Amino acid sequence: MSDDTVVVEKATEQTQEPTAIEPPPIKRSAHVSAREFKRALGTVSFAMADNDILYYLNGLCLDCADGRLSVVACDGHRLAVTRMEARWKGDDYTAILPRIVAEVLPKAISTKKPLIEIVFESDIHCVAFNLDGAQIAFREVDGKYPNWRKVIAPTPKTTVRINRTVLLRAAKSVAGYSQKNSGVTMTLAQDSLKIACNRPDGRTLTDEMPILYRGEPIDLSVSFNHEYLETGLAALPFHMVNLGFDDDAKPVLITTDEDPEFRYVIMPMRLRP
Repeated sequence: MSDDTVVVEKATEQTQEPTAIEPPPIKRSAHVSAREFKRALGTVSFAMADNDILYYLNGLCLDCADGRLSVVACDGHRLAVTRMEARWKGDDYTAILPRIVAEVLPKAISTKKPLIEIVFESDIHCVAFNLDGAQIAFREVDGKYPNWRKVIAPTPKTTVRINRTVLLRAAKSVAGYSQKNSGVTMTLAQDSLKIACNRPDGRTLTDEMPILYRGEPIDLSVSFNHEYLETGLAALPFHMVNLGFDDDAKPVLITTDEDPEFRYVIMPMRLRP
């Protein structure tokens, strides 16, 4: 080959398969009042299920939407929820946490600092609580929590106001020796509320107490599990409660003026004649 010869070589292109770029994990976080969150855990956790076949009801639901954090507990027959303002970062999110949260966190939360941070790490299904110099993390419970908002009825037709301790004492007095899951019946009259329970010995015990109506007085009787009434009233820190009624087939809604965001719903039951 002479020195004048030009050699042209074709370059070979090496193509590489495009690599997928993993999007960064979405970090959602909420800053809430330490005092309000600690109180919420103690106020609603009594309504969690215990060893239910619907395992996700055995936990506590944290529902973040519209700049508010809702703490929800439900066992399929009753539901308790309270809400609070939250400095929220990220899109709406719902997490179910194991029931041990309600046992561990209230002891760990100090109200010396006004706020705590809750971090929702969806990529590893974990919720972390940044407390005063410490972090406690829990793995989320798999499953989809029921749409609890559908259970909360609009303003009831009739609401009565009553002392929580008086109502709790009356419920215990008429149902103290009743069988598990037995029912009590509340009967509304013009200016009083009567609570009655059929005892195993065939007797019917009753107690009656004065009430204050908000709305038109009505004559109505509704029955439900006495344990749901007693455990709920015993767990609440409020002095006065409001009982909301629609009819004998609709849930009873318990609220309080002391925490306008709190709701406790008890499903009715039909008693055998």
